[in-house]
Amino acid sequence: MIIQTGDHWDPFHAQKQKAIHHNEKRRLFLKGMLMHKRVDLQERQRISHNREIVLAAGCIAADLLALQGLLSVGVVDPSTLISLCAVAMSVPALVAEIVNFQFDLDYGFYIFSAWGRRLTAWGGIGAIGTWIALASIFWHLSRIVAGVFLISTLISCILFIASGNHKNYVDDAERKKSNGNDLERQKSGS
Repeated sequence: MIIQTGDHWDPFHAQKQKAIHHNEKRRLFLKGMLMHKRVDLQERQRISHNREIVLAAGCIAADLLALQGLLSVGVVDPSTLISLCAVAMSVPALVAEIVNFQFDLDYGFYIFSAWGRRLTAWGGIGAIGTWIALASIFWHLSRIVAGVFLISTLISCILFIASGNHKNYVDDAERKKSNGNDLERQKSGS
C-alpha cells in the first residue's frame, strides 16, 4: 500500500501507523498497570476485608489438615498428587490475600490498581485450590464420599446464589434517603 504523504510517496506509511498504534496500546496498558489511586476504606469494606481474612484463614487451615494426612501417605495415586499440587498452589495465594487485606486494614486505605485486583482474584484461585485439594482427598478415600462432597458443594452454591447474598447491598443511609424521597413523592402526589 503506497500512500502519498506531503510531497513524496511513502510505501511504509501503513507499517509506521501500525507501530505507533501498537506503542500507544502498550503505553496505555503499562499506565493502567502502574497507575495507583489511594482509596480510603469505608466501614462496609472493613467488614468485608475481615470476612475475607477469616475465610482465607479457614481455607489455609483446611489445606494444612489435608497436607498433614498426605505427608504420611505420600503420592500413591493421581488423586493424592492432584491434592498436593492444589495445596501447594492455594496456600501461598491465600497468604498473599491475607497480607494484602491486613495491610489495607492497618493503614485504613487501599491502593486501587490493576495488580491489587489481580491479587484479590488470586485469593479466589486459592480458595478453589483448597476445594480441589479436599475433593481429591475425598476421592482418594472413597469415591462415594467424593460424590457426596461434590453434590453438597453444588447444592450449597445454588442455595447461596438463590439467596441473593452475593449481591452488593445499598448502604443503610442511601436506603433511608431513597425511602424518604419516595415518601415525599407520595405525599406530594396525593
